[in-house]
Amino acid sequence: MKEDRRYLNRYFSVAEFTRSSTAERLGIDNTPSEYVLANLSILANSVLLKPRMQMGIPFRITSGYRCERLNIVVGGVSNSYHLDGRACDIVFDNMDDMRKAAKLIAVQPLCDLVLLEKPDSKSPWLHVQWSYTPRHKVSIG
Repeated sequence: MKEDRRYLNRYFSVAEFTRSSTAERLGIDNTPSEYVLANLSILANSVLLKPRMQMGIPFRITSGYRCERLNIVVGGVSNSYHLDGRACDIVFDNMDDMRKAAKLIAVQPLCDLVLLEKPDSKSPWLHVQWSYTPRHKVSIG
């Protein structure tokens, strides 16, 4: 799959929300539809942009959109928000930055869930998802 060079805003590219080493290794086409791109744009601009600007440090997206086949291969749930571009996983260099980002993201108007996953591992991440009927649920331990 050719890397998508479009940007959703000055901090986030389409490529970082669609890139997958698993998809590349297995030859899975993870190209997003226009519907998914619209959802990724909302995620990037209405949920992540303001916290990214406030923190002044990069948000490294490790998983964003997943096509159905990729979602199955990586063990994602069948109703994952990743399937339609309404979720992403983000890593930070330290737990303090991760907790700060979680708090800033959680108060964004469309933020539905911010979940700290694998908090006791060497590689924890934040799962972030948005909804038009957000719960503003935060679980960061």
